[in-house]
Amino acid sequence: MSGNLVLPDGRCWTASSGVYYRVVDHLAGAVTDPAVAEQFRLASEHGFRTIDLGDLPAAAREEVLALLRGPLAAAVEARFPGPDGDAVRRFVAELRELAGP
Repeated sequence: MSGNLVLPDGRCWTASSGVYYRVVDHLAGAVTDPAVAEQFRLASEHGFRTIDLGDLPAAAREEVLALLRGPLAAAVEARFPGPDGDAVRRFVAELRELAGP
């Protein structure tokens, strides 16, 4: 099984469900908009496998993209150090690249 994050420009990041839900859970705990945090929590809780970031309010969308470009990679590195985390870090590196500079 897998999960998908659709970027605002329509590109799609697909990862194994385990990686996808780790990212979704990280975003739920990191975003500052309580309604957006709740959307991510519900997506994880209820097994929603696709989230379209283009559906978020503009400010929340920009915050999520900034989180994907920045703190997410460090959080993944800390949680999955060493060779056992290589696959997870590759998925997240791909997402970071899609999220832009």
